Amino acid sequence: MNFARFAQEYPESSRRAEAILHQAESRFFLTNHTGARELLEAGLPQSGALAHEYQHWIAQTFFH
Repeated sequence: MNFARFAQEYPESSRRAEAILHQAESRFFLTNHTGARELLEAGLPQSGALAHEYQHWIAQTFFH
């Protein structure tokens, strides 16, 4: 199962924020920086303990 599908099918999962983060990282490494940033910014309010990772990758998208 891919990360986008997981996040969509299990919106209440405690691992959803992690799945979104990995999906965004995948987009980043495929040079889809805008797509990665949009995904991270949309998920940031629900990112919980991963907020610092989301912010790190958002900054990386602006850098590149």
